[in-house]
Amino acid sequence: MWFFIGLIIGVALLALVLWLKRKVIRLSWYDWVIGFIAFIFGVLAVQHYMASVSHGELKAGLLGLGIFGVIAIVLALLDWQLIARRKKV
Repeated sequence: MWFFIGLIIGVALLALVLWLKRKVIRLSWYDWVIGFIAFIFGVLAVQHYMASVSHGELKAGLLGLGIFGVIAIVLALLDWQLIARRKKV
């Protein structure tokens, strides 16, 4: 299962890079770092939820999904705002 998840992530990353090149959107190094950390927290949230539910710990899974998911969303929104505001200038 993790093979297919890795394959999907790789294809999505390739599509993102090609889309950025086609739209001529340049990212700074910290945009990549913040985006990568947000992505890791998103994957961590999903993995924590799936593992906890498979062990019968629904409450722990939802709590982990909420905590790691909110961190991922906040970082992704921060990164999006940094990129969008730089593009307007």
